[in-house]
Amino acid sequence: MSHIELREGQVFAVQMLESASHLPKCMFDERGPVETTACNLEEVARIRPPDYANGINQVTEVARHGNC
Repeated sequence: MSHIELREGQVFAVQMLESASHLPKCMFDERGPVETTACNLEEVARIRPPDYANGINQVTEVARHGNC
């Protein structure tokens, strides 16, 4: 496992989610900024290397369900 790729995926996902929170809600569909961005990040994860994708998926899971 590449910890560098994992961390890069996490940082990318966090930056995308943070940027979405600063955009007007009219730029997103009815799901809202967090869920729309999380779905888009899942699509990105499908085409990235596995470790990078795991980092993205870890962040989207926390964004959706908290740290439980």
